[in-house]
Amino acid sequence: MEERIALSRTTKKTRALSDDEIMGRFVVRARRVESNSLVKSGAIKCYATPKMTLSVNEASGASIRYHVCADEESIESLATRLRPFIVKSEPIYLPKVLDAISAQTSSESLSENEAEILKATKSWFSQRYEEKNSERYGIQLVGKDGESLTGLLSDALLAEAWIYTDTVHADPEGEKAEAQKLSYSNRYRAASSYWCEFAIVIVNLLSLVRSLSERGLLKVPDSSWSEPVSYAEAEKYEQEQIIAGSAYVFPPGTVIPEGVNPEDIPGARKVTPEVMIRLQHPEGAAW
Repeated sequence: MEERIALSRTTKKTRALSDDEIMGRFVVRARRVESNSLVKSGAIKCYATPKMTLSVNEASGASIRYHVCADEESIESLATRLRPFIVKSEPIYLPKVLDAISAQTSSESLSENEAEILKATKSWFSQRYEEKNSERYGIQLVGKDGESLTGLLSDALLAEAWIYTDTVHADPEGEKAEAQKLSYSNRYRAASSYWCEFAIVIVNLLSLVRSLSERGLLKVPDSSWSEPVSYAEAEKYEQEQIIAGSAYVFPPGTVIPEGVNPEDIPGARKVTPEVMIRLQHPEGAAW
């Protein structure tokens, strides 16, 4: 007797986000890009344009010096923070953000500069991400006999291959696998400039959204502008909450009943600077 087992696959359905919600999530994640050290220092403007210096002298021959960000971890952090804007399944996939902005604002309400920012953002995404053009430069690997070992790989493709196969995943396919034929140095050099270039695009768009929101032309949840996007901000926020209210410490193992004021619990001590010092240096504390 043949037995057949029917397997049912459930599909997770997610609620479609409103334009307001999309903009709120964009603001939070774009502020996280804005808080990256390379952005805060202005270094992205320095590294966004690929540069190399060719030196030739009789003693040592020719040498090439590439102008890249030596702080690889900062580029990795920046690229990771930017990645949700290029993942189609993400609610802040850049075309979705641009559609949300267009749905809430009219072209007549935008200044000439604001309209140019939107146009430049759409153009950048189309050409530099979707088409991955070699507007900046491209590299092709050629064998000793002049045969082509790879096609012409744009810096945009190499940069995406770096974040995908060298940083996040380990399963290169298609063009990303082709990029693995080049050296790690080639992929990282492309990443250094490309992700800085993309960061400028996102920061400029955030500035536009901030301006439109302040003028009441774009709906963005207020909490999106104040929500902590880094540990430093989160820690500062928590300290401000303690100052505004009160904090208590209790002996280990204390069970805190519901509805009971903290100061009424046996052994409770209100947190003061003196108490914090004693907690940090218990060996010299006298209670």
